Amino acid sequence: MKKTILLAVFLCSCLPSKTGTIASSQLIVALTERHGPYISNDEGENWRRLGSGLPLISLPLEIHETENYYFITTFSDGLFRLKKGESFWENISHSDFKRRTSFPERGVYRKISAFASDGEHIAVATKHSVFISSNSGTTWKPVLLNGIHPRNYITTLGFSGNNITVGTSFNGFFEKQGSRFRNKNKGLPGEKYSGNLRFTEEMSLIKNLGVKLYSGFCFGGGLYSLEKKSNKWEKVNLPGINEELYSTDDITFSDTGIAVSAASSIFTKKNGKWQRQNYADKNYDLPSKPVMLLVNNSSLKTSLNVKLNKACPQKKFDERASDIKAVYQSIPSLRKNPDDVLSRIKSAGLNALVIDMKDDFGWIRYKSALKTASDIGSVRGPVDIDSILKTARRHGLYTIARIVTFKDRALYLAYGNRYSIKRQDNRKPWKGSPGEYWVDPYSDFVQNYNLGIAKELEAKGFDEIQFDYIRFPSDGSVNNCFYSYKKDIDTYKSEILCDFLIKAKGSLAIPVSVDIYGFNSWYSFGNSIGQDMQEFSLIVDAISPMVYPSHFGRNFYERYPHSIRPYHIIKDGARRAEILSYSSSVIRPYLQAFKMLSPTFGTGYITNQTKGAKEGGSNGYIFWHAAGNYKTVYKALKE
Repeated sequence: MKKTILLAVFLCSCLPSKTGTIASSQLIVALTERHGPYISNDEGENWRRLGSGLPLISLPLEIHETENYYFITTFSDGLFRLKKGESFWENISHSDFKRRTSFPERGVYRKISAFASDGEHIAVATKHSVFISSNSGTTWKPVLLNGIHPRNYITTLGFSGNNITVGTSFNGFFEKQGSRFRNKNKGLPGEKYSGNLRFTEEMSLIKNLGVKLYSGFCFGGGLYSLEKKSNKWEKVNLPGINEELYSTDDITFSDTGIAVSAASSIFTKKNGKWQRQNYADKNYDLPSKPVMLLVNNSSLKTSLNVKLNKACPQKKFDERASDIKAVYQSIPSLRKNPDDVLSRIKSAGLNALVIDMKDDFGWIRYKSALKTASDIGSVRGPVDIDSILKTARRHGLYTIARIVTFKDRALYLAYGNRYSIKRQDNRKPWKGSPGEYWVDPYSDFVQNYNLGIAKELEAKGFDEIQFDYIRFPSDGSVNNCFYSYKKDIDTYKSEILCDFLIKAKGSLAIPVSVDIYGFNSWYSFGNSIGQDMQEFSLIVDAISPMVYPSHFGRNFYERYPHSIRPYHIIKDGARRAEILSYSSSVIRPYLQAFKMLSPTFGTGYITNQTKGAKEGGSNGYIFWHAAGNYKTVYKALKE
């Protein structure tokens, strides 16, 4: 009898419950936030740890199952494998999965952003790269992604016959045709932007089930199917989902048709009607909250992934950066009568201001003692910042020093253009849009110069350092950029920016924040201009997406009347940013206080934005007007 029980345990890859019996009605594997995987064969009543040997994973992402193995994907600890019937987890990450970083203590491996298996092969993605293994991860080969631009962030993978299919964060679905991957997006959910430009919703699932392909989407995008001979995707309606931002995570066959996991639930179709079993509300007796479940009951043909929560990183933001409501003030607006400017900020019910200390041209606006600043003559028109900070403290205002980081005309022109980005074709200084001068983010000298400025400003008494233009150039012939100081050709742009921010956070005792493009609040990025909200959020204390409604394409959110479009853009940007950032940083958007391209601009435009920020879950906001004119803002706040 004992041998029979052990054989049954081995075959179903589960462990005996506390009662010593085997219940086959529902097998559940739970990946927990802090304590690894647990397994239950009695519908979650009793649990046992699944395997041993796992290190403490800082941010587990998903658990997957094939016929012979379990796999765990992580944010920064790599890929782990457990053979069924055995007990020891092993790290099977290839060396190419490693981050290109000077700070491996913050995580050796790149995020495993996607996983897929067809039974014979497994494939994984590390954001912008794909690898395949024919022996369950013992050896790996890179996949050539001809036709998929390296700026794409890969969020899901699948298999179609012998070919890998790729799903991305904003460019949709790619299928291999011949030697190239090609888009196949007709019918998929997305957002118009401008002209013919359209973004496809971030993908969460690709599954090949017989004669159909299925695609799932994040942020409430739903589920779609594609007949193999068709060119158009069709929506699969899943009734009973009220969550606006749910993710569709998995699909398989069941006794009655297909079964789908979405919104932390399993949907099965019986007698033509969908039935829902919600797993989010169950109280599992586990040592830490479950991130993901593998559910296999008698009606399912294979296990189904059910995502419950995103793991929360142990890093917490500095509470001093919380609940900041600020305006940006340029040096000219402060120079004439700082006391009057600061008193008006306070009277409007705001509690902070952002001040240019190194501007868009690289001019330093205080008296710096840095040798580099003296050598290149970058101190121009300094203000009495000590007096301004003293006045701000008297008004009870929190002060944020803005440092424009990698757009820097003064440093670009200095030292014979030594630190400028170069042209790929002739190694001469590269120029982007007219008036923009970019220095090389890979240069230690460039980084240390900006960190020296930040340390001086901290010593002067600023409450926070904010890095702007913490990115690579986006305009001009960016494909012709050459980075002289890049040490490893395979370094992601986000990795060098993260290294800079890690150094900044480690050398400053006050909160550190960053400004990023507003569109980073909608989709995962990282290898176009280098801004990766998830990666940044695990380092800095506050992130300010610049979600000015005027700066989105004219067709973006055109389904809303112009009068309330700002509200919906700000609210949705805030909600999506909170999800993308793992809630590990303050989300403090920059709001529009200028009229450009905004015919409905006025007090209502302002209050629509503040309402959207609040209802979207933002922790504060900053108003931007380049000249510091906030009459409309103050009037709106007073009303």
